[in-house]
Amino acid sequence: MYPLRHKVLVGEIGAIAKSDGPWLAVISSDDNYLSHAGGSARDIWQSAGVAALNQSIRESLKTPIQVGSTVETAAGALPAIAVLHAITLDLDTRISVSIADAHTFISNLGDAILSLRQKHPDAPPRVLMPLVGTGTAKMSMSAIVTAVSRLATHVGFSGIQITVATLEGCPTLEENFKHIDVFSATSPGDFACDEQTRIRTITTRIEDIMHGCARVFNIEFPEKKGLKTIWHEFSEASTKRGTKIPLGLDTSVEQAIFARNQVVHGLISVDGELIETLNQGVVALLTIAQKYFAKAVQGGVSKIPLVIKQIGEPDPQTELARTQGLNAPLAADEEHNPRPSIASSSASRPASPKIGGSLHEPANHTHRHEMQHVDNLVALLSALPEAEAQELELLLDELQYKGERLFRLKEYCARLDPMEILRRLGATQLRRILRDKYKLTPKITVSTDELAVLILSELGFPLPEPLEGISFAHKHVTAIRSKLPISGYNERAGLVIEASSHLESSIRNLLRFICLQVYKCGPEKHFLQLPEVKSRKLSSLSLGQLLGLLERLAKDLDNAPPEKRGYLDAPLTAKRLAPRGFDSITNLRNIFAHDRLSDNSQNDLSGKAAEFLDQTLELLRFWDTDWATSQPIYPKIIRVETITIDSWNRRVIRATTSDGIIEHIVTGMPVRAGGTYFMFPLSNPFRIDPLLIEFSTTEAD
Repeated sequence: MYPLRHKVLVGEIGAIAKSDGPWLAVISSDDNYLSHAGGSARDIWQSAGVAALNQSIRESLKTPIQVGSTVETAAGALPAIAVLHAITLDLDTRISVSIADAHTFISNLGDAILSLRQKHPDAPPRVLMPLVGTGTAKMSMSAIVTAVSRLATHVGFSGIQITVATLEGCPTLEENFKHIDVFSATSPGDFACDEQTRIRTITTRIEDIMHGCARVFNIEFPEKKGLKTIWHEFSEASTKRGTKIPLGLDTSVEQAIFARNQVVHGLISVDGELIETLNQGVVALLTIAQKYFAKAVQGGVSKIPLVIKQIGEPDPQTELARTQGLNAPLAADEEHNPRPSIASSSASRPASPKIGGSLHEPANHTHRHEMQHVDNLVALLSALPEAEAQELELLLDELQYKGERLFRLKEYCARLDPMEILRRLGATQLRRILRDKYKLTPKITVSTDELAVLILSELGFPLPEPLEGISFAHKHVTAIRSKLPISGYNERAGLVIEASSHLESSIRNLLRFICLQVYKCGPEKHFLQLPEVKSRKLSSLSLGQLLGLLERLAKDLDNAPPEKRGYLDAPLTAKRLAPRGFDSITNLRNIFAHDRLSDNSQNDLSGKAAEFLDQTLELLRFWDTDWATSQPIYPKIIRVETITIDSWNRRVIRATTSDGIIEHIVTGMPVRAGGTYFMFPLSNPFRIDPLLIEFSTTEAD
């Protein structure tokens, strides 16, 4: 293993690409048409050779390109495997990547880099990029520096070096890069066997910095205290000495400690995202020690540089050698087990929303179309203590909001994701709000996001349930299939039943959409005369009965005139709803559902479980087609995010699908923001007059 540092180079990106190559990839900041209209994108385009790059770009434009995604093309004359185009602007809607989208945007870019690395393992593990998003997309420099630092940590976990090309130096990014430990593997197996060492390296730095700075304050902490407890007490001690830790830095440390504890309790696995979160905690601690603690230490300012020198910037090889000698597993940081509930309270209160699964229906604090919940959030921010209020003022200045403070706060609350707003307050402040304002006492193991959800619920924000479309089912059944080889004898039945429930839900959705669209009534009414349906709810039918209804519906549609099927005519004649070859899927499921386990050997059961799950995945794939292969057969399930009407009275709806894809819809049909709908697209990339039906899992239509 050897250290591989990220770096910043000053100059034109095209010239740097040619002089300092070869590269795994060169990153270009682009719009959804890959037009390379100016800035670093044009420089890359010209350096790669316009003609050489154009053909590859034309191929990429055959499918729609979404803001926040990453598109791979050839690299032309550049000494690189590919050019990765990070899409920061949609020229059709003028929507650009925002601060709230930065994390997802950078994660997508990181995944594209790692995917390219997997396809070309012999290519140099080096990537060149500009400060994406700071041009036409107009994202703030501080947000992009943070995002690029996270990207560097994410891909650095796999030994990939990030080089950033800037026309002027970027000291903040250079400083962040100094504190990111990146190790390049000498063999493919190095990373798989070294995860514990990597976690220990980073968490040891966190512990050392916290304890070192505590010594400067003459604060003593018992050895057995967990990091989270230490951090809370240390934050309070620093506040008493006149220094309030900034919101963003406090949140980074909180998230790093929470991530570390999640690994200890076996709740998450080690990956680049985890390492990224931990390293951001280290950077935040170093920044806190260097910039904020010194002014709060009476008579001890001179100790700060010494502490930082001793524990803040260890040599990576020395630190690695020291930790490799520690073979004991990581100890649990907190004495608490993973939480059965989020908060406890002496007062009797309504049930809190469930975290990590479906959320309950929001309380009727306000009418859906009122803004009282936003005003409640404004009032909450207006009442922040002085130190937090000053931090918020600095942020509003950075966002360039103008006007009286009340108006600036309301703009902030109306424009940014409310979850992101509360994350910035940090867990310590959120706990205080829950305790003082709502008489709730969250457990110490509750994450920042979970605290934010509790507060948003109290403020009256609607908390939507996750959209469980075909992609949702496909993803979960794939995860279930991966567990099968390591499952025990008694676990297999549970895995099969869980996968079956996803398949049954997908079939019910498909039946409901087609019956409502073609026959203008729900499947219960359409199949009313069938003995298995009469006086029964769709949710009470078995997998075999649902598949039978699907086959019956396919026959009904074959006999229906084309005008009855309407726009569904083409896909439903090209593909049947009930494909052949799945006759055994019900019998396989019944082996595990009806207590016939004793009739089969253990090995035979394992094979039958695998056969059922493979057939389920094949059936879901059959329905889950998209415009890249053929006209779809299965409807998308969408949630309307915004409805925009411009000065020409053009109305564009922005919606999110169940798999997180942004869709833009033009339709005269009345829809409501926050509403959930079946959508059958008829055009691409904008969805012009798609089939839209209010989505419901209820039995009455």
